[in-house]
This record gives sequence, structure tokens and C-alpha cells, in this order.
Amino acid sequence: MYSGGVESTALIQYAISQEVDYTLAHLTHNIKSQNEMTACLGDVHEVVISKPTFDQQFTNPHADIALWLSTAMQIVGRGNFDEVWFGAHSRDNHDKIPMMQSTFRHMMKILKIQCTLNAPLMYMDKIDQYRSLTYDQKRSIVSCNKGINTDPCGHCDKCEEFNQHVVRYITN
Repeated sequence: MYSGGVESTALIQYAISQEVDYTLAHLTHNIKSQNEMTACLGDVHEVVISKPTFDQQFTNPHADIALWLSTAMQIVGRGNFDEVWFGAHSRDNHDKIPMMQSTFRHMMKILKIQCTLNAPLMYMDKIDQYRSLTYDQKRSIVSCNKGINTDPCGHCDKCEEFNQHVVRYITN
């Protein structure tokens, strides 16, 4: 599951280092996620929800998870995949991961598909994931809601997280 951020980009690097054949999947449901697609390094399956007000209507913090989890299920149902990976880092809230894995496992059972949901780098710090990236991969990261080809605003949630977990360690 590709978002364009540090964690999903680090998963690409990890897959390459482990010689894992991978396919990128991205969910576009607002202008932020459209900006994320501009950074994609390679082919990607894109699922588009054409309702531009999704984020205003569904403010529950689990709404994004429900969207990308259903996207993963759609793509897995149409291909031959052993695992679905998603990005996470050591300071993320890991309480919801077992719930997500259980939901995914039950859906795969209904579909009679052998596939698991994993976050292989979830115990790595975000800065260590960032350091594992190549120069070009670092340049492709979406660290601002405005997208990659603009100056970061410095105030949105993506900027704040990137500054908290990456920039302050690079500048020290």
C-alpha cells in the first residue's frame, strides 16, 4: 500500500533489498492523495474514489484504514499475492494493527485467498527508514499535503510528522 511517505517508500527499498517482487497500490480519495501519486516511482494500481468530500463526511480516525484496507482486498482479489505490506514506524500507534490483520484475514478466508497483511518495518524508527533510502527515493517522498514539487508549508499534519521524526534528526 503506497502513500508516497517515508514508510511506504522504505518498504519499496526493503522489497528491493530482499529481492521481493512487488506491486504498488494507492488509494486516491482527496487532493492530498492525488499529490501523493505524483511521487510514485514505478507502476502503481490506483483505486480512485470520486467523492471529493470523503474526508469531510467521514471524520472517524479509522475511515482511512477502512478505505485502504478495502483497496488492498480488491487488488488481492484480482491478482496472485502472498502478502500486503503497509508502512508503519516504531512510534506509530500499533494497537490497531492486530484489528486490521484480523479483518483482512477474515476477508481473505471469505474469498478463499491465502494472503496476509504485514508491516515489516513497523519496529524501525522513521529516521532509520529514511536513512535506508536512496537519494532519488528521498526526493520522491511526499512530506507535505501540497505535494512534492512545492515548498513544504511547514504546518500541515504531514509536515509536522516529517519534521518531528526526520528533519530534527538530520539537522542535529
